[in-house]
Amino acid sequence: MNSLSTSNLTFIYLAEIGKRLDVYSTIALFVVSIIFNPIIFYIYSRPTFRGVTASFYLRWLSMIDFLAMAQLMLPAIVWLIESNIINENELVCKLKEYISYTLACSSTWLEAFVSIDRFVCIYFVNRFKVFRNQIFQSFIVIGIVLIHLTQFWHR
Repeated sequence: MNSLSTSNLTFIYLAEIGKRLDVYSTIALFVVSIIFNPIIFYIYSRPTFRGVTASFYLRWLSMIDFLAMAQLMLPAIVWLIESNIINENELVCKLKEYISYTLACSSTWLEAFVSIDRFVCIYFVNRFKVFRNQIFQSFIVIGIVLIHLTQFWHR
């Protein structure tokens, strides 16, 4: 009798299809990210949008999302070159997880600060002018990244 039954072969086949779909969808998302994140950065860097307070946060958000997608491509690249460095090397595995958590949380919090900034600038038009100050916005972005860098250090 054959040691591998038909159901086991079907499971192995479906698992391989799942891996391929995961890799190809990641590659597709990365291509979209390569195209649109620099466009977003360029649009919000134009003088027309520099006056918008959220443009600073959105430029940083496009950069962080670009880095997050680049980090997401690592398993796909490793799979395509048929290497197992992520699972074999403990430092690479931990570093990948650390960067993944840090970038994902930083991106989410930047989106939250875009919403807070928009609310404050629309609802309180002439108050809280500190929100419009780019130095204050820089401290917010640096603070978000530093908090998440230290928050996930134990992993």
